[in-house]
Amino acid sequence: MALHKPEGEPKEKKKSRGDNQPSPMKVLAYCLAITGFFLILGLLK
Repeated sequence: MALHKPEGEPKEKKKSRGDNQPSPMKVLAYCLAITGFFLILGLLK
């Protein structure tokens, strides 16, 4: 598996670290969390 897909492992390591560049999924989740937080705040007010 490791010899067949050498690109798979380093990508996962980079995602866990988040040093080079954040994955689009992480950015989406972050934005959704912020928007959801503000939506809840607005509903509470």
